[in-house]
Amino acid sequence: MKLQDICTSLELSKELKEAGFPQESLFSWVGTENLVDKIVFEIVTGKTTYEYISKDKTCTYDYGCGCCGGSEDIVEIYAAPTVAELGEALPANYKSYKTDGGEWEWDCESIDDKGYRRVSGGKTEANARAKMWLFLQKEGLL
Repeated sequence: MKLQDICTSLELSKELKEAGFPQESLFSWVGTENLVDKIVFEIVTGKTTYEYISKDKTCTYDYGCGCCGGSEDIVEIYAAPTVAELGEALPANYKSYKTDGGEWEWDCESIDDKGYRRVSGGKTEANARAKMWLFLQKEGLL
């Protein structure tokens, strides 16, 4: 299993941050500005200190200290919550499950106290859960 399969995608991580999802996570998407002025995102572990491994060197930095000669300063950071972290953030009346076909590989379902069913889907379980959290947050149901 790839790390990207248990964490939210970069796009959903950005949406979660904008919607107020807590930014404390085991993993984060970290954007660094490289020599050609492009932002490169990598998923990394840790809360405040990151180990960056490039072809040429390994360095440890803390939120863009510039120890890579200034060429690898962190310019953006987004929590990349795991399936478990999203499970803790969702209310008790939800479930996620793998589907046997269709547009999505995973569904996340919530049933409210009136029996109203809401379903969100994604290519990964983390993304399906993230979409459910975003929907519930937008509707004021969290």
